Amino acid sequence: MSYEVRVTPVADRRSQISQAAATTNTEPVTYRQRTINLPRKRISVHTPLYRVANMRTTTLQMRYTAEHNLPEDFFENGQEDVSTQRAQHELLLDLSKESTADIFSELERKKEQTHPLIVTSDGVVLNGNRRLAAIRDLYAKDSTEFRSFEYIDVAVLPDEATEDDLTKIEVDLQIAPDYRLNYGWVDKAINLRKVTTKELNPWSMQEASAHWQQPVRDLERLLSSLELAEEYLERIGQPRRFDLIKDDEFAFTALLKSQRPQARSGESPSRLSAEKLVVFALLKNKDKIEGRVYSQAGAVQAVVERLLDDEMLPVEDDGATGDGQAAGDGDPLADLPDQGNPVPKSVLDYVSDPTNWETVATTANEAHLQLQEEKRNTDRTSRFASDAGRINKLATELSLAEADPTTVSTASAQLVTALDEILERLQQVARNHPEVAAGLDRDRLDNAAQKITDLLRGE
Repeated sequence: MSYEVRVTPVADRRSQISQAAATTNTEPVTYRQRTINLPRKRISVHTPLYRVANMRTTTLQMRYTAEHNLPEDFFENGQEDVSTQRAQHELLLDLSKESTADIFSELERKKEQTHPLIVTSDGVVLNGNRRLAAIRDLYAKDSTEFRSFEYIDVAVLPDEATEDDLTKIEVDLQIAPDYRLNYGWVDKAINLRKVTTKELNPWSMQEASAHWQQPVRDLERLLSSLELAEEYLERIGQPRRFDLIKDDEFAFTALLKSQRPQARSGESPSRLSAEKLVVFALLKNKDKIEGRVYSQAGAVQAVVERLLDDEMLPVEDDGATGDGQAAGDGDPLADLPDQGNPVPKSVLDYVSDPTNWETVATTANEAHLQLQEEKRNTDRTSRFASDAGRINKLATELSLAEADPTTVSTASAQLVTALDEILERLQQVARNHPEVAAGLDRDRLDNAAQKITDLLRGE
């Protein structure tokens, strides 16, 4: 049997809470920059309301309204509405069962409430919404086994607590510093924007930084990532469906970093747009490509360069640039280098069309794989040269002057093994890079061969 949410009128909720006897315990909470001890009371499990402004459910609410064709303000204006409360219960119950913080199983096992809910004086739950949903569901399924959940402990906030007070307490308790993993990056970003742009008493970024316990620059980057995410969702025709990119924070962050103004101030707008659109195409088709989108987003400059240089996209250059500049016959500046490294208009038009994004994504993925393989080859070559240099340095520094006679035999055997390995590597070079082998110092090789022959003869 599932729990059927009811809405107790606000006057009755206030009355029940005010008349409930206080327990001997209190609950400390930071309120208006000081710690106060909230009175703890026991009330019916049916009395409280879920707080629909709960930051943890922001994106889930957006998805719910989209999937059920509900008004965008269904949750925002439905605090006292039974339909909204039932929808919020559904979302919170699912959250209570998430593997990262399985509150439901813990309550099911212990069969007791270990921490009080924090509620307003009119019974709206500020902290503990998921726990309440789990407790209610368990009690509805078996009121005998879970009879301890018929009444619940609540810590009651002062009657004069404002919405701004509630937001600060929620951020302090749930987002910073130890509970961040339970919050999605979009939920944090949307609520950060809400508190810093609200009409009444907006928070400064410094104030937000103090409550979120993150540097201002990180919060600003979070807001910029949100703007990119919104643009992406608009382009794919899925506005407000932030659940689609809940795992893609690093991709947006990597794109922002690659296009940071201080490093790209002279870059053509068409170049920056093309890079952004390529990343959008990769996000849209992330299930069809190899590797992580954030890795490709971080390398998008090189990826777009490869796409253009190797003409990997099925686009013909029409001579125009994506910045509206003309190039071609009759243009006295045609032979001069392009300013800002613009992208051909035909290419920009192609990557701007979401119907082409699967091709863009797979082609960009191919370019990225090529670049990765080239880098691995370069790294291997560089490491080979570096190791060879170290071997040469060690060999020239070897000295018998202070060698321990008892170790000379072992050391000599090691030198023979090293010599064998060096000769093997030189043979590999000769096989794989004959042009390099042709340039080796033959006289020194002949001299080395003679020394080996003399050594074998005992001379």
